[in-house]
Amino acid sequence: MKNMLKANVVMLSVGEEMYPQDYLDNVINTLKAQVAKMDCNLMATYKIMNSQDAEEVAEALEGKKVDAFIVNFVSWHITINVMHVLKNFRETPLLVWGIGGTTDKTGKLHSPAAAAGVTGIMPVLKELGFKTKVILTKPDSDHEYEKVADYLHSLSCAKTIRAARIGLVGYADKARVVVSVILNSTCESRKSVLSGAGVRGYGRDVGPARFGNHLCRLGCVLNARYLDVRAERGEKGRALAYSLLVREYLLDL
Repeated sequence: MKNMLKANVVMLSVGEEMYPQDYLDNVINTLKAQVAKMDCNLMATYKIMNSQDAEEVAEALEGKKVDAFIVNFVSWHITINVMHVLKNFRETPLLVWGIGGTTDKTGKLHSPAAAAGVTGIMPVLKELGFKTKVILTKPDSDHEYEKVADYLHSLSCAKTIRAARIGLVGYADKARVVVSVILNSTCESRKSVLSGAGVRGYGRDVGPARFGNHLCRLGCVLNARYLDVRAERGEKGRALAYSLLVREYLLDL
């Protein structure tokens, strides 16, 4: 997409060293190959199975600028190892991805407790204020790749908007038609509607533009030419809007 800034993502594959590592490595490599095709800059991938792994990963990430972590749980884990890596990235969004098991040719289900691992760490992440998105997959599923891709795309949209210029357009004598919209965003597959700005009195303060389709945690961002800018009730026209969204309304990512 034109002018898209891709989110810098680090993928942490989390598990426990007592589980069969050849099985876990196969799952990890499959996931890594799929994420590499998605709308992000996959900076690095790491495997954390014990305290030594955690020490090495924490050292490797020290001082790095990371827009988001994908923490994919491929088995049960030791929470303290994962938190040793994440403790210095409390403001960085986390995609917590629990991987379902697989059924072999004999009909036996191999399910090394990834979902239980997610359940074990979530209270800690919540207590410490991490911003998380949780995706759990069923056994023998496609691991919800589409949901993961949507989340990464939203991260890239948010990064693009944060780097954009900001401004307002409108009529000086008609404050009621002042409106803020997004300019030069490249997330053309999404839609968002902005309502006209409110007014507190003739020639006085102008309230912020309101959202018809409110941007939420994984909300929508759109190129200006796709925006349907709706007028306030009582207005006789639509604002000619070609400006930028104010920072307060950016995605909470």
